[in-house]
Amino acid sequence: MFRHVSQVGEDYSLKDFLAAGQGIITDPEPELAQELSRYLTLANIFLVNSGLAAFQLILKALKELSEKKEVILPAYTAPALVPIILSCGLRPVLCDINLEDFNIDLAQLPQAVSTNTLCILPTYLFGLGIRGVQDLKKKYPDIYIIEDCAQSLGTSIGGKQAGSYSDISFFSFNRGKNLPTYGGGFIATNSDSLAQLLKEKTGTLPRAGFLSRMFLSFKMVLFALAVRPGLHYWGYPFISFFKERPVTPELKITRYTRFQAGMARSLLHRAEELAQQRYQKGMKLINELKACTGLTVPGIPANIIPAFSRIPILFKDIAAKEEARKLLARAGIDTSYMYGKPLHQIFSLGYGPADFSQAVYCAERILTLPVHSLVRENDIITMVRVIKEVVA
Repeated sequence: MFRHVSQVGEDYSLKDFLAAGQGIITDPEPELAQELSRYLTLANIFLVNSGLAAFQLILKALKELSEKKEVILPAYTAPALVPIILSCGLRPVLCDINLEDFNIDLAQLPQAVSTNTLCILPTYLFGLGIRGVQDLKKKYPDIYIIEDCAQSLGTSIGGKQAGSYSDISFFSFNRGKNLPTYGGGFIATNSDSLAQLLKEKTGTLPRAGFLSRMFLSFKMVLFALAVRPGLHYWGYPFISFFKERPVTPELKITRYTRFQAGMARSLLHRAEELAQQRYQKGMKLINELKACTGLTVPGIPANIIPAFSRIPILFKDIAAKEEARKLLARAGIDTSYMYGKPLHQIFSLGYGPADFSQAVYCAERILTLPVHSLVRENDIITMVRVIKEVVA
């Protein structure tokens, strides 16, 4: 069958693109900010051109409020965060992860905290929630908590949306995220003091140039077509056009485009439906695979409902991971090694290559599986069958 399921994507409708086109004329940014505020129950929303731009603006705001210099983040997370931290004159401090939710190991966190800790950055990888995130601010009242929700829009923790348990949080609308508009992001906070600083920083942001905006809109249309399984099959050799690019410290921060804002509003109107689809597909994969002795799958607490951006599984045998990826590709399923290495093996941060053993183990053995709205029931069955055959 001429069908290949992309690792990321969304089932965009004509209505989504009509809303995006209308956005060019009507400027839907204020309405989008209000709707995001209601959805997340967070009072202040600031839209920008990427999640990384949002993160950089947050760090610059915190620097005006504190002279502390250290930012604690998981040893396994998006490498692009490190250049942003360094560009702000701050120092990344790593903490090992746990293999239940692939995030900061809260039991080891006290060893990373110092009198110079400015903020702690829990990152909700793959849309997974974090056990104990509700207590972080109580344990560290004098340290800023920034929730990295780039991959978790729609995830519910203890009945509240991810991003609601901290001083401030940031989200992404990039290609592989839960509501992808081929770029864009936003900051969310209930803090009036932080909101005032961010209002000053974002109020004068320029718009991208006309040609840049048009090219971005064109790429959004191509992306929407390229992730459709039939077209993805034929266009697979050219999909690298849409892959992530390395981030340089000289990040250009602009406003979110009107085209993207219109698309985001349209997608947000069915965010709960899309999040539920991701949750159901992800839990089916996890439940079918958790009995496999050759795998480690995420553990999902009863009070967390993840809107999975994708499903991570760890193979105890690295050779089995390689075999599974090859067979899944033949079966029409795109998979990913995600980040490839932990942060301390990518950047010179003063750590040894064997430090952070859980992060190293994860990076060597991880394979991620797609669960977006274009993934069918038969695709789930295929993924389970192939993986079980490999690890049996």
